[in-house]
Parts: sequence; structure tokens; C-alpha cells
Amino acid sequence: MPKKPYIDAMLTPEICVAGRALVKITQDELAKASGRGKSTIRDFERGERLPKKETVDDIIAALKSYGVSIVRDRNSHGVVKALK
Repeated sequence: MPKKPYIDAMLTPEICVAGRALVKITQDELAKASGRGKSTIRDFERGERLPKKETVDDIIAALKSYGVSIVRDRNSHGVVKALK
């Protein structure tokens, strides 16, 4: 049975784009850091693909490796960069 796409409330296409923009990395750089293909990142950010949970986890981990944290509470949802 094929795995169903995974919808993660923390990582949306918009949050992925914002996270990359915050640390000024390309889709290609995020793809390499996450171990996923550039087309996976591109299609997800365009809203054309719903990735599996493992892919979402890898993208979040890659963003975190660049210092990006995804924050969400009752009133907001966004990305922040850790200060060094």
C-alpha cells in the first residue's frame, strides 16, 4: 500500500520559502542539506507536492541546521533565525 502524503501544520510551502529567504539559501542548497531532490523542494514550495513525513522531517532538520526555527502558537506562525 503506497504511503499517503503527509500534511504538517508546522511546515507549509510559505514557511519553507520564508525559512530559506531568512538565511539566504537556494532551493538547491536546501535540497542538498535535506538529502532530497531539488524538484521535491521546488514542487513543495509551489504547492504542487505534499511530501511524506520523512521528507518534511528532513526539510525541517535542514532548515534548523542553518539556524532557522519554525514557531507557531495560537496567534502566529513563522520562522526565526537564531542569533549567534
